[in-house]
Amino acid sequence: ATGKSGDFDRHPKIGNRVKIGAGAMVLGNIQVDDDAVVGASAVVTVPIGSGETVVGINRVLGSKEKAGAAAEGQDLDIWMFNI
Repeated sequence: ATGKSGDFDRHPKIGNRVKIGAGAMVLGNIQVDDDAVVGASAVVTVPIGSGETVVGINRVLGSKEKAGAAAEGQDLDIWMFNI
């Protein structure tokens, strides 16, 4: 009932100032570091580093992809809320 079975912890650890979009799922005992962004409807099952952006299923956007989205006028913070 607590989510712990012996020494096994199965809950995700969410850092400070993390933005998680609507419908996103962070599954398992993983770390989402500070200032990360999880896009709407994303599924995250791997650790996410500080300042990284995740969309889709475990797809971490690199700086080149973020720059391309900004150049196209896409706002990566639409439909996000702060935890």
